[in-house]
Amino acid sequence: MDPLHMADAYAMTMLESNSITIKACNKYLENQQVLTASAHQKNSLQEKLSASCLVTVVGDKMGYVVSVNEASGRQQRRFVDIAKKSCTCLYPVEMRMPCRHLIALARFVAYSPLT
Repeated sequence: MDPLHMADAYAMTMLESNSITIKACNKYLENQQVLTASAHQKNSLQEKLSASCLVTVVGDKMGYVVSVNEASGRQQRRFVDIAKKSCTCLYPVEMRMPCRHLIALARFVAYSPLT
């Protein structure tokens, strides 16, 4: 097979594999789901865990969030900045989605009578 036909075959293979991904994404969008099933499951877990967090606001959309580590049972305090979408737990960086601490602070700030 000459290089031109090889390039065409490779391009067709890439288009076919991308079309499968695009079809899957369109299916999620049709169902008004932005996240994949796996990401949705991880996000749901973080939302549930955020309910048991204690929040202290220290600035405009910044604060400390205390949660309990499931493995050790010890309390952990994390600094959260909603504007930067950052948390010292590094979950948002590693998973590219909000952690329980970001969710807890966002809920507190949104529903707080002080804001």
